Amino acid sequence: MGHWSLQRCYATSTTNPLESVWSIALLGLLLRWFWWSEQPGVILVCLLTPYIEIHTTVVEANNYNLTLNELFELTGRKTFWLSSLGFTSVALTTHLLLRRRPHLIPSTQSLKDAAQGTSQAKLLMAYFALRLASLVIDPLIPWGSGLHQLETYFGALSQVAFIALGIHFWLTRERPLVMALFFLAVVTLSFYSYFSDGVSHSPFWSSPCSHPSALLS
Repeated sequence: MGHWSLQRCYATSTTNPLESVWSIALLGLLLRWFWWSEQPGVILVCLLTPYIEIHTTVVEANNYNLTLNELFELTGRKTFWLSSLGFTSVALTTHLLLRRRPHLIPSTQSLKDAAQGTSQAKLLMAYFALRLASLVIDPLIPWGSGLHQLETYFGALSQVAFIALGIHFWLTRERPLVMALFFLAVVTLSFYSYFSDGVSHSPFWSSPCSHPSALLS
């Protein structure tokens, strides 16, 4: 509890104190609901992904000593709260549903039986194929096009395959070294992609992202 209190004290000194405190408190709730209560880890992973996408904007704004409205042209604060409250409603509904209907979660043995019938190699191939297709399609559809949203959804299919691989490995523990290298490569390339595309040629994190597409890459 002392660790969380220190983080909240720091959050109050930032340029976005309310949003910073809220983000820290919400992370604590997510861990309490879906980790400390021994829920399946995949639920926490699925919820942490949109949490990070929404709430790291506060980290970015604080890093530049800007408010969210200054960073995102007067709409940042409203967009943040609508997104965060919408996410919180989904997380809370999931938490209450699992408390009242615990049988909705399949048994570990049934999941393991299903995983044994699924090829890890085919999942890896599906991930790389979808990722490659996304990279090919992305430059063909310009930003602002009516088809760009469809391209965004298509790009998310590789993330589905990535999560499926994580679940498969959690259940089967097949090829641990290969999977460890694979996950490490994906995380490393994700950070490289963000900081190469989302940040200008100035020093590391020296200025805000100049184009909205950088935040979605």
